[in-house]
Parts: sequence; structure tokens; C-alpha cells
Amino acid sequence: MRIVEGIRWRWRKLRDPDPTLKLHIRGPEDIVEFLNDPRARLRVKVVEITATPWYRIRLGWTGRLGPLYNVKSSSVEFAKGRAFGRVELDRRTEAIHVVRAMYSIFYPARAVATGLISPRIGLRAGAPTDLAWSLGGGLRPVANDTVREVDQMDFDLIAGNGEVRSTDRLTQELTLVERAAGPAIEINPQVHCPLSRRHPHPKTVSGKALVRGDRFLVEASDGRTLIDEPLAGSLGQANLRKLRAVSNIDASALPTDSVCATRLAELAAHGQPVHSAAADMPLHADLNRLVTAGWSPLPLLDHMNRAMAQVRAVMTHHTRFGVDQRWPTVTALLVTRRPELLAGIVQQLAAQTYPHMEVVLVCHGFEPDMSQWAAELRDCIGSIVRVEQHLTFGDALAAGTDAASGQLITKIDDDDLYGPDHVADVVTAWMYSAAQLVGRKMALVRDVGRDELLVRRLFHESYGPKVTGGSLMISKADLIAIGGWRPIARGIEGGLRTRLDDAGALHYACSGPGYVYQRYPDINHTWPVEMDWFQEDRFHEATVPGLPPAALGILDDAMLEHYATSIHADPAGRRVDAVTPTANDGTFDEL
Repeated sequence: MRIVEGIRWRWRKLRDPDPTLKLHIRGPEDIVEFLNDPRARLRVKVVEITATPWYRIRLGWTGRLGPLYNVKSSSVEFAKGRAFGRVELDRRTEAIHVVRAMYSIFYPARAVATGLISPRIGLRAGAPTDLAWSLGGGLRPVANDTVREVDQMDFDLIAGNGEVRSTDRLTQELTLVERAAGPAIEINPQVHCPLSRRHPHPKTVSGKALVRGDRFLVEASDGRTLIDEPLAGSLGQANLRKLRAVSNIDASALPTDSVCATRLAELAAHGQPVHSAAADMPLHADLNRLVTAGWSPLPLLDHMNRAMAQVRAVMTHHTRFGVDQRWPTVTALLVTRRPELLAGIVQQLAAQTYPHMEVVLVCHGFEPDMSQWAAELRDCIGSIVRVEQHLTFGDALAAGTDAASGQLITKIDDDDLYGPDHVADVVTAWMYSAAQLVGRKMALVRDVGRDELLVRRLFHESYGPKVTGGSLMISKADLIAIGGWRPIARGIEGGLRTRLDDAGALHYACSGPGYVYQRYPDINHTWPVEMDWFQEDRFHEATVPGLPPAALGILDDAMLEHYATSIHADPAGRRVDAVTPTANDGTFDEL
């Protein structure tokens, strides 16, 4: 980040009627950096931000100014590869508030963007009032009307970029609540995530990460240098976008120091399989197991299974919210009128690895018989709601939502398949995407009658596409805000998406195996489409017999070793690196 025209020094700024701050940024990481800069506390009347390079997260998307007091005027300009925003205020305001509000002009953000909130520090009630400091990107004295309350209540304070800044005013008289130590290798999930990663493709190339002097490079197998950045600096969004056409990254040339390990973790979070790294990289064992393994070309399903396992390991062990266990609570909402399917789907929910989850079971027109169930299956269900047969599917969902205590609601369909990490993966995507509705694309479709799995080229992550109804996740607050579930029998998810669109909400489809949409020959599905439609669809990649473990996102040590040491062919007998492009393969456009 560079400040094109910074605020003048305070003694001169006081004479300037309209002090102006101009920022030039390359990605969201630059705004976060500025918010933790002391200059963010200076007062301005005009802020101008230019973002280049800048890319729309989906076709036609433009952001909007977040909540901000004293706005006199605002303007935005969007062009290919560039965006500009300008805000003028009626009175001088600390730049941190203006820049934080302008973040959502350029990048997705919820009303309270979790990535822009620093860790908290507690100050006990009764502490000397001159030691009280208020919220913000740095420590500063609180307002006089707030100081009087210190004797009656505890304060939550935010200290810069997660560290307490040492000042004369902070003494041992303060009682600080100790936080767990953060990960030694930490990435920013709002920047380092799989958004711009694409499928392996005949036009994609391999990459090699290496260090040359004080530079960190990723060189492509066709001779191009895709990334050439200072080794000590974090990889930004613009850097990662250059890796869209890279299928895998060889890390065998990287040293094992913490700086290189951080760059490796940033690459791993983007989703291209990183491989062949040195065994003593200072990374968590779950990630080390993956990035130190060898590599061979893989069919699409296996490729994405390895990629998703890698992203999962980074997000769990090398992010602040993962290490601090700042995970939201989730209610898995299961509505069924088919008692014969109940035990199977509850067994899948009991196997979920996400620890902060409850199951609300809505029995639509029947009384469940759990007498023959194992104790762990009965214990898995937090609440049972019974609704009458004549009520609609929407009524049943509304009744289940009323009983839900989770901050997030994820809809579960009784006839689909869910891998053990399904809920954890969707929650993680909800955390880093800042979208209101998150779920999976229909990348895996199983024909139960034929016992076949259709693999479709729909694994990359993107904003905007329709997420499958059996995987959608939304906060309970957002669901209530748009009116909840409509009391209708069909088209529930479509109506929900429409109302969210009308409210300006974002949809995000996360990647990876772990969810399988199933079609039964003898069930009246709410989506009236035949299996032949999927076979003839332009996204159809391969048809696999049975149900391979990779479809459920399972990757044990034996599978990983097999992936790393064999040259695999797809079911049609073609090498994966010699597949002829299909109609949709010529570009890397968002869906």
C-alpha cells in the first residue's frame, strides 16, 4: 500500500479547511493494513480511494458505502481493472471510520466485517479512569461521558493489529485478559481464500515456488513469472489472481523458515494443491501432511478433494478465528416426511466434524420411531418438532427455525449425502466470503438407480451462482430480516434467493467434494428434471461407478499416498492432462 497524498502534519492540517486523504490500494489487505496505521486516527474531511487492479466479484456487481455519519457527498466510478470512490464529509472525522465504511464499495463486507475487528482486551471494572481506552484500530483515551462508566462495567478494548501497543499510559494497574497465542504462521482468510482458483484444465500450467535473493517467486512451467514480490511481504489478492491458470505448485525449492512457510500457507489457502515441500516446514501437522506429499496428475474429483483438504487445514490451523475457536453456532435443520430415510441422514449428521452444531429434526406428518437407534444417533438430535401433514414444506421449515438456537441455519435434505466435513467447510466459506447466503454448487450428482456418480465442472468458488437447496447456510438474523421461509410447498430456496437479491445480499458457492446431490428413480423430487439432463449438460466431466470416498471429501493417508505416486486416468481412459476441452472449458469465467 502507498499513500499517494497523505494527511498533512497536524500543525499544518489545522489550517487546512478540507484535509484530504488519498489512498491507492491493490486489494482488501491494504485497507486492513491502513486501519491499523496510526495515521488512520487523524481527522479528515475528504477521502479518496483508488483500487487498481480491481475486479468485480461477479458480473455487474458494484459495492456501496457502509454506515457513516456526516456524509456531505459521495461518488464512485467503476471501470475494467479499476475502481474509485470519494467521500466528502460535513465535519472532520477520523479517517479510520471513513475508510472502514468505504471498504464495502470495493469488496464484499457484512454490516460488521469480522476481518476488520481486532482481538479484544478486557479491562476490569474499577480500573483508574485515566487508563481507560476506547475501541478502534489503536488505543486512545475514551470520551469523558464513557469514563464515568468504568467503575460500573467491564470494557472490551481493541488493540491495533492484535497486539497491545506499549505506551506510558498502560501500566500494571490494568487487568488484561490473556488471549491464546495466535498461530506462528497466520494468513488473512479474506485475502487468502479459493475465490479466484480454477479447475485443472489442458490450458493450465504447473507452478514452482522459489526464493531468489529477497524476492518470492512463482514461475510457471511455460516460462512465465507469475509472482515476483518481496519475500517479507504478504501475497495480496492481485498476486493470487495471477495463479488462476495454475493447476499445482511445487514447493520443493522453498527454505523452511517461518517467512517461507507463511508464503506457502497463503498459496495453500488459495486452493491449488501445493506439494513436495520440505518435511520440517513449521506448519501444523494436518497441513504438513498435504504439502509435503508428492504429486501426480489427477482426475478432477481427486484433484479437488486434495485441494479442499489443503484449504481446510489452513483455515482451521493458520487463521486467527480458527485457532481462537471463534466459530459460530450452527443449527442443521432437517425436515422430512420420509421416516425410512431418517436413520441414514441422522447418521451423516452425527459424523460431522464441526463441533458447534445442533440438529433440529422436523417430522412432517409422522411420529419418529428411534427405539432401534444407537445412543449416539439419538443424542445427536437436539430438538424434535412435529408438524401436521397438511402443512406446507415452508411451514415445516419455519417451525424448525423457531426451535433453532444456532447463529447460522443450514438446510439439510434427507435424500442427499454429506461428507463429515461438509458443515465445517460451508461455515468456513461463510466466514471468509462475507456473503449472506453460502452453500455448494451441484458439482456431484448421484444416480441412485444406476449407482453412478456424475462429476461436473462446477467445483470452483464464486459469488452469484445458485447454491443447492440441500446445502444452503444463512444466519438466523438475516433469515428473519427477509421474512423467513414462505408457506409454500415448492420453490422455497428460489424464493429465498430472490428476496435476498432484492435486499442486496450476496450469494457464495464454496468448493470441494463433501456434498452429493442424489436422484432416486422412485421419488417425486421437488426439482422435476431427469438424469439424462445432467448427462447431456455442458458441465458434465465424467461418470464414475459407485460412490468413491473422494466424493464425500474423505482423504486418508492411504489415498494421499496413492494420489502422490500414481499416474491416474479418468473413467474414459484419458490422462487428465490430455483431456480435450469441452464447450465450457475455453475460459475461466465466473458461473
